Amino acid sequence: MTHVWTLRSVGLFGLMALTLLVVATPGYFVQAGLLTTLLFVVLFAVLFPEIVLGAAVFSLVLSPENFYLPTNFVAQHFGGLTVHSVHKLLFLVAVIPSVLRLRFKFDLNPGAVAMGLLVVISFVFSTTFPELTNSQTIRSIIALALPFLFFSLVVRPYEIDRFLLLIALLPIASLVIGFIFQLLAVEDVFRRTWHVLSLEFTGATRLRGVNIAAYLAYFCFISYFVCLYQALVYNRRLYYVIGALVLIILFFTGTRTPTALVVLMSGMAILFTGSGDLNVRSKFGLSVIGIMFVSILLALYWPNLEARMFNNEFEGGIFNTSGRQAIWPIFQEAIAVNPLFGRGLGTGAIILLLDQRTEVASAHNEYLRLLVDVGVVGLIVYVVGLVACTLRERKYYDRSQWTMFIAVLLALAAYSYTDNTLTSPPTLVLFFAISLFVQKARYEKEGYYDDPYEYTYEDAI
Repeated sequence: MTHVWTLRSVGLFGLMALTLLVVATPGYFVQAGLLTTLLFVVLFAVLFPEIVLGAAVFSLVLSPENFYLPTNFVAQHFGGLTVHSVHKLLFLVAVIPSVLRLRFKFDLNPGAVAMGLLVVISFVFSTTFPELTNSQTIRSIIALALPFLFFSLVVRPYEIDRFLLLIALLPIASLVIGFIFQLLAVEDVFRRTWHVLSLEFTGATRLRGVNIAAYLAYFCFISYFVCLYQALVYNRRLYYVIGALVLIILFFTGTRTPTALVVLMSGMAILFTGSGDLNVRSKFGLSVIGIMFVSILLALYWPNLEARMFNNEFEGGIFNTSGRQAIWPIFQEAIAVNPLFGRGLGTGAIILLLDQRTEVASAHNEYLRLLVDVGVVGLIVYVVGLVACTLRERKYYDRSQWTMFIAVLLALAAYSYTDNTLTSPPTLVLFFAISLFVQKARYEKEGYYDDPYEYTYEDAI
């Protein structure tokens, strides 16, 4: 009977939506369609939270701002919103009702405390950047707070591995969709046919799937962490295969830092983790195979990697920093005004847009961006909040799980020095994956997987 009423509700809502579209005047037809889509997403998020949450996570591999859509059409029909903003709006409308419907722990977690302190620092102690607007500050607060949201989400135990498999497959999905776009001759923002392999200014060829190469590399970093965790801690052999495919994709994105970090993370994981089936002999064999595999990939991609690293005619010097040596001094100048408390949340997102010395729009260094926003004090508060959220359930972790969490946090800390690891779309996927492993460890220690009929979902709250 419940399912019948659910279908009737969906049908009734569909009729109302179609009526809204029919009566809308031509000038507001697109806005009516967008509003109807948002309402549909909310409805389905309430009815089918796991499916909608999975779809929202999957949608992050798409970067609609990379593809051609007439600017006048967007400006005219979306009230000044960019395609990227519409995508983020749809994501939030999908995730928030899903999270609330699944179960959400309204506790005072370290993330909430950290964000509260950052807001106080920004509005009370920061030396406000003159061009900073309230809307930009609000957007920055939302972007920094979203990763903490997942640590309060309670996912059903039997759904955790499904979400983890979805996350592990994201880079492969990006590549497949990219090939489809190429076959369909979809145009990018410059009205050129989209190609999975792109040639950059250094002369290097980079794999990018349906994203820019840097985003695809970040998704590979996250996927590889999931594969490494599932394979070594839980002996899930499927993840060895997925991990190998993801590593191939990562190497051919030509992104240097995450490639080096996943190799180091693998070494740390193999040394200090492993299920009962992975003894010293198995670890040695796995290490030898891994070294040979990485060496082959390095040899195959080396000409392109060499071009990316040493072709520096545009910057001068020995190493190619992809514009970072021009970007970072701009941030350092802004930080010097108030190094302790920064220039206000959101400054890091707009400072490059207002500077004529560079055409790059983002810091490619999360430490500098946070220092500009909230200074040294705010940076420490935010980092402590992230680490505390990951480790606050530490009583449930065994040695292997401890090792994996420490490995990914250290890798993320190093990765953040050279890229936008806390403000780009893949960030949400990373912290969702970490929160899933935290919950999985808790369910294990509390006996759900031993006797699921004795352990109810309400016990997880």
